[in-house]
Amino acid sequence: MKTIILIIIFTVSYVALSAQVENKNIRRGNKVFEKKEYSQAESEYQKALEIDSTSFVAKYNYANAQYMQKNYTNSLNNFKSLTEKTTNKDTLSQVYYNIANSYVKLAEDTLQKQAIKPAIDYLEQALSNLKTSIKFNPDDKEAKFNYLVIEKILEDLKKQQQQNQDQNQDQNQKDKNNQDQNQDQNQDKQNQQNDDNTGQKDTDKDGIPDYVEKQNNQGDKQQAQNQDTDKDGAPDYNDVDSDNDGIPDQVEAGDNPREPKDTDNDGTPDYRDLDSDNDGTPDSEEAAAMYQIPYDEMMRMLNAVMEGDQQTYEKAQEKLQKNVKSNTKNW
Repeated sequence: MKTIILIIIFTVSYVALSAQVENKNIRRGNKVFEKKEYSQAESEYQKALEIDSTSFVAKYNYANAQYMQKNYTNSLNNFKSLTEKTTNKDTLSQVYYNIANSYVKLAEDTLQKQAIKPAIDYLEQALSNLKTSIKFNPDDKEAKFNYLVIEKILEDLKKQQQQNQDQNQDQNQKDKNNQDQNQDQNQDKQNQQNDDNTGQKDTDKDGIPDYVEKQNNQGDKQQAQNQDTDKDGAPDYNDVDSDNDGIPDQVEAGDNPREPKDTDNDGTPDYRDLDSDNDGTPDSEEAAAMYQIPYDEMMRMLNAVMEGDQQTYEKAQEKLQKNVKSNTKNW
């Protein structure tokens, strides 16, 4: 199983616009904004809007203050409302750039909830708005660089989404095949007896009967001591993760715990096998991708630019330089 790598990008520095018309609330808002007191700044800009609801400066700074408080939905809506309030190309470029940033942050929040599809939708919106921003300001290298990085992120996310779908389909088919093949055997094994003559005792409640876990991989009973695969002092029949790979025995046992699954047919059941599918990747690494999407991994591409993922960084830089040199690039 391939490790899921999701990436999100860029931290943006916001600077409050200076008031074109002197207004005490906007001035006060700008002062506290610079002190990073964003909640107070939002309040001052709100007061300015109550005095003049058409103030572009107040609305712009109001949206910035919301963004800095991670209120991305409201900041997005307020930035959008400004696109028809001015014809100045430089200002419009910045507004669309900020709209793109809000979409990226919404995508980041969505990825933390392990939802790839809506994150893809948000990032596509971010690309569209960055493209508009670049049209208004073709010399904005930062916007172009961000565009290229998001483009790469979307490519990776869409590939991962397809891989997830394919893996789910494959697993569903394997499970169905195993269920069909083992249906009769499962019925026969239900009445099998273990050491206590019932066949039902399961000390660690992992679904695998004790009499199975007290045998070695060849099915022989242990005479001197009980099987302890991970050598942690707890015998397998009293250990919910016998091989300590991060995947519970109940999951690795498969549909018929009385005859635990052996995916690679190497004679060692999955719950005692550190690489159960013999793909070269330890089950412990695959477990992380199976159960969660690490937030740190989502942030890898952004951190790559700052911390050293040279391959991604150099590709983006190389493509950026090519685009900057060309005046015919259709952004």
